[in-house]
Amino acid sequence: MEQLKKDNSYFYELIKYKKPYIYKINDEYYYLGAGVFKKCNDEEISLYEDFTKELNIVKGIEYKKKEDFVKFNEYYERIVNRGDFVFNDEAVAKAINNLASLLKYLNEDEMESLYKQNDDFELACKLYGKYQSIPPRKRVGTL
Repeated sequence: MEQLKKDNSYFYELIKYKKPYIYKINDEYYYLGAGVFKKCNDEEISLYEDFTKELNIVKGIEYKKKEDFVKFNEYYERIVNRGDFVFNDEAVAKAINNLASLLKYLNEDEMESLYKQNDDFELACKLYGKYQSIPPRKRVGTL
């Protein structure tokens, strides 16, 4: 595996086995995490943009109720419950190496952006867990 800069290496360890999530890096969007490294298509980019808008809305609600989270929960489920990822040893190893290669060349500002996006994803996971209207579905093919 390629040698990563210290800051980038921490992020690599943080997400390499986490639920896949969409991250924006410069003007590109990628599904990254849990053995997944996939450049997003237009539909996934639109989903990410809608989700981040909805996340910002619910973050701003002072007294939160389940009713405030209907659209948020729908977007969250569509992002984290993707079923078209291939999970086998070869695919996972390739994804992990691609992630390491991508992170190797990111500068401090790009890494800061990734950390902020990861913080938003962590918050989204907590909000979804607290304000979901239906039990979360089990994800097929997770590591």
